[in-house]
Formats: sequence, C-alpha cells, structure tokens
Amino acid sequence: MLDEQLILADLDRAHKDDYLPCFGNMNVDYVASRLVGFRDETRWLLMFNSIVWWPSAEGLATLVELVGNTLPANQQGYQDDRYFVPGEVITEEDDQVVESIVVRGRKVAVDSLTIPLDLQIQLELGFCVCVALLDDYKEQLFAQPEEYQRFVPAGLEKIITLDEWQHPDFDLFPSHTTTFPALARRLASGDPSVTIPTHLANSHWSHWYPK
Repeated sequence: MLDEQLILADLDRAHKDDYLPCFGNMNVDYVASRLVGFRDETRWLLMFNSIVWWPSAEGLATLVELVGNTLPANQQGYQDDRYFVPGEVITEEDDQVVESIVVRGRKVAVDSLTIPLDLQIQLELGFCVCVALLDDYKEQLFAQPEEYQRFVPAGLEKIITLDEWQHPDFDLFPSHTTTFPALARRLASGDPSVTIPTHLANSHWSHWYPK
C-alpha cells in the first residue's frame, strides 16, 4: 500500500535534489507543462511533460522529467533520452525576425501567429514564437505517448492529468504547496474524488518572469 506522507517526503527530497522541473531555470525557458500521475497499489510516478525554449540546445524542445518510487535515484528527473525535438523555430542572428517555424515536420506560416512581445521582461523572440504556437499546436508540441510510454512501467494506471497546479520554487517545497499534498493523497488512494486545488496555480509561464 502507498502512504501519502511517504510520497510527500519523496517529493520534497526530489525537489531538494533538483529532480523536479525548475520553472525559474536561467538556461531553459518553460513554455507550457503538463503533469501526469500514474499508480498501482505499490508504485507511483509523476511525469512532467514540458514544452521549452532552450537557446543553447535545439531551441524548441520537449522535456520529460520523472519522479516516483518506480525509479532509482540516478534515473529521477531529467535524462538525455527524455529530450525531444518536436519542431524548430529559426530567427535571424539579431533575434529580430523569424525565418522559419516547423511543427512535427510541417511548416507553419509566420504570419498565421500572433506573437506576443513584452520588452519590459525581455523575452527572446524564439520564446515568444513558442508561446504563440500554443494556441493551435500545444498538443503536438508535448511529448506524445509513443515517445514517453517507454518511461512508464507496465501495469501503472494513469489517474490524473493537470495543466494547472501550484509548482514549488526555490523556497517552497512540494509539501507546502496547495497542490502536492492533495496529489499525494490521490496517488496513495487512487480515489478520483480527491480534489486537487488549483486556486494558487502558478504553472503558467508568465508566473516565472522576469527571472
């Protein structure tokens, strides 16, 4: 049987060890994330499926980050094989003009997007394009089941999917959020009636700027 307090303790430990996504990361800009929970009677797994803008890597990318008692410590969090490239956003070197946008192998017309620019928080143009893509291409940009299913042990049931939640920051551990104690209860019990509070949700990218 699973114990919600042990799950919370594991989550706090994962946060301390930097296995949970860091939405305030100075090198990787999180555009959108989805939190998916899996369980059976003795195992639990949380998957953070995130669309990111990573300037020093491929630019537009998708990261799958995992935490749970199904994984040894050295396989928690991010691993190189959990990095996917669902498309590309190419801008000129001065980051002023978008040259090309591709999603899952199909070209996207630049003038079909409403690209938000807020110079007050100095967002990169590539990041702004990724935000604009969310309106019509969000589901395609997330890691797809055929990409992430190999990370989910056989026999685990998907029990919850969240697009909004209160995510921990440097000073706030999961056990002190409104979301994760309830999420631990849902994982431990498997009871779908356990409500996950979202009134303090901060998973939207706008909550993490300026950095």
